[in-house]
Parts: sequence; structure tokens; C-alpha cells
Amino acid sequence: MACYSCVSKNNKAAIRVTETDRREGEHMMNTVLLNEEMSLTIPEGFAEITAAEVQEMTACKGQAPMWNIMNRDAHILISASWVKTGWIVSHLLNAKDMVKSIRSRYKAKEASAFGGTYSDINETTMDGQKAYSYTCSYRGRTKEGEMLDMIRETVVVKIGKVFYVFQSVCRDELKEEGIASFHEVYDSVQFAAAA
Repeated sequence: MACYSCVSKNNKAAIRVTETDRREGEHMMNTVLLNEEMSLTIPEGFAEITAAEVQEMTACKGQAPMWNIMNRDAHILISASWVKTGWIVSHLLNAKDMVKSIRSRYKAKEASAFGGTYSDINETTMDGQKAYSYTCSYRGRTKEGEMLDMIRETVVVKIGKVFYVFQSVCRDELKEEGIASFHEVYDSVQFAAAA
């Protein structure tokens, strides 16, 4: 069993591979524990990458701890981030408010750059907890300057005072595989608080 830990600057958010010997069919599956309360499974073909690698590939700059996996062959990126809020904010905001805020920030940024088409916000569940999601089709630019049609799906769930944000980004021509991989990850999520 391989195990490692990573602690963020604020020493409050841990990322740990907790299990590498669970078998799913014929291939090995890794289960990861995020923020000491959420476990999820990494799909076959994906490997963890650092936040610095994500920032190099995208214009993504975030304050929250981030965990990222990528299927480099299929060019599919899946990330999870989380932020613990204070008592007042946790009582004023819910997951739907957070996903609306994320969507409006992206819309403002992307409208001025490459445009985008946004779905309505949909209600879903994650480990039995109410979650909200939306998808976006937009034009992205590679480091080499090539323009690509991209798809991003975002799902937000709130557990206690913590908001979890899951995102998947892939090329439009690979959206079926990308969305299937993303759903495989968030369908595998288990919250300690939900158990």
C-alpha cells in the first residue's frame, strides 16, 4: 500500500492516498482522502498532477487547496478544491449560491476573452448530499496559441461549513469520455460526515 500526505499552507487541508490495492475489474484503483473527510477513487488512466502544472496549462489561479488528476492521453483534467467558511457565511450561503457565483465569475472572465455557452444550474446529489452543477462550452487557447473547443463541468456540494468544488475540463471532441470520467470520480465520493 502506497501512502503519502500533502498539507496546504494553512496546515488544515490534507490530501492522502489511502489505498492502492482495491481492485475494480482487472485494474488497480487508488482511493484518495481529501480534507480528512472525503474519499474518492481515481479512474484508470488518470494520474495526480500538481496545482503548479494545472496553472501552467491553464490560467487557473486559486486560493483554495486543489487536488488534480489528468489523463494525459485523452487531455482530460479533473480537479477538486474546497474552502472552509466561518459560521456566518456557512449559514448564509448554500451550494446553489456558490455554483451561481462560480458560474458568474467564469462568464464575466470568458465573455471578454473567448465567449462561452452555459447550461442552467441543475440539482444533483453526491453521496446522498444535495449538489448543484452546470456545464460550459468555450474556446480555449493552448500555450502554442492554438484555439480549441472545450467543455467544463462544475459541481458544488456543501458539507457542514466546507464547500467542495469539482471541475472537469476536456476538449469538446472528447466530451463523452471526459464527462463519463468526471461522473466516475464524483459518483465514487464518500463523505465521512455523510456516513
